[in-house]
Amino acid sequence: MKTSVLRILSMVVLGLSTTLFSTCDTVKGLDDITFNTTLEAAIDVSAEGAGTDVPYEDVIILDAATDPDINEYLNKIKGFTIKSIRYRISSYDGPAGAKFSGSLGFGEAFQSSSTVAVTITDFDLELAYNSGQLYDLAFSQADINTIQGLLLNDKAVNIYLEGTLSETPLYCTVTVYLDVDVTADAL
Repeated sequence: MKTSVLRILSMVVLGLSTTLFSTCDTVKGLDDITFNTTLEAAIDVSAEGAGTDVPYEDVIILDAATDPDINEYLNKIKGFTIKSIRYRISSYDGPAGAKFSGSLGFGEAFQSSSTVAVTITDFDLELAYNSGQLYDLAFSQADINTIQGLLLNDKAVNIYLEGTLSETPLYCTVTVYLDVDVTADAL
């Protein structure tokens, strides 16, 4: 009789243990938090001296850790989801009708070349500045996935601007915005 009771009791304990562990797997992830933030970085374009079709290139780092919400969960981030990548000309001092043709790209922090890039052709800098418009950068989903991976791995990415300015001297600021959802472990 004692043996039967012990067998039944051990089966109940085993059943409860199995249920408890499978419930923990189901509950795992419920302590995640997702929040939205906008990361931004400014590229100060400075091309002194008069000229036409002047080559220009610059690299800056966008450090996600400078965002206070991201910094709070920095070591617990599980993923970044990029909702949009945009840019705006936020200052301009140069000749009327000056244009930029080239690319704006992203790459691994502290590397010398971009991993992914989009082409920008005959972009009128003064007109863009005067309009105040935000312009979408049309990256493919594969490129966005690459940028998300770079952000997750390093919490930073390089932004590359390279191409040709149609006329100089020219000074402007290109501000790049990444609208992202961030998922992190809240505990």
